[in-house]
Amino acid sequence: RVFGFHHWAPRTYALLFSLLTTVVIFVLLRSALGAEGLATALTLLYIVLPLNFNYQDAWKHENVAALFVWLCFLCLYHMDKARPYRLAFLAAFFLLFQTGWVAYPVAAGMLLYIFHRSRARDDFSFAWQALAAALIGMAVNFAILHALGATVENMQGQALGRMTGRMESVSLWDLAMKQA
Repeated sequence: RVFGFHHWAPRTYALLFSLLTTVVIFVLLRSALGAEGLATALTLLYIVLPLNFNYQDAWKHENVAALFVWLCFLCLYHMDKARPYRLAFLAAFFLLFQTGWVAYPVAAGMLLYIFHRSRARDDFSFAWQALAAALIGMAVNFAILHALGATVENMQGQALGRMTGRMESVSLWDLAMKQA
């Protein structure tokens, strides 16, 4: 409703989140690599991938999930530099759980990394905070789904339908032909 009812309105949100994701990816790559030229080249490679900008025809929760996943990675990379990065990670990590189940495996990997790193330092305070953010995020997500009328049986059916659906690989040649 913000942009009205035009054919381009659904694409605007997806494009906005894709642009923000691209900025976060560039900042992360520049920080990690220390080379702005290489970071720019790799970010441009991300831009030309088909799922980033080319197929933004509707609102997709993956756009929001990608933004928060990369934002979490950026904050994790810098978390030893300053406390605000840890706080930003916790906020982004909580919001990651509001984007959809697609991000849950990535979040589990991040939690394992944080606990492994905490064990090496013998300081688990941040790890427990991250776990709390994850559990609260999942609880809020399921509470919202319940308030919207989703039942456990419905969610199980949706998950099974998506996991057992017809999945096929796409060769690099087919992908290139679709882009041409």
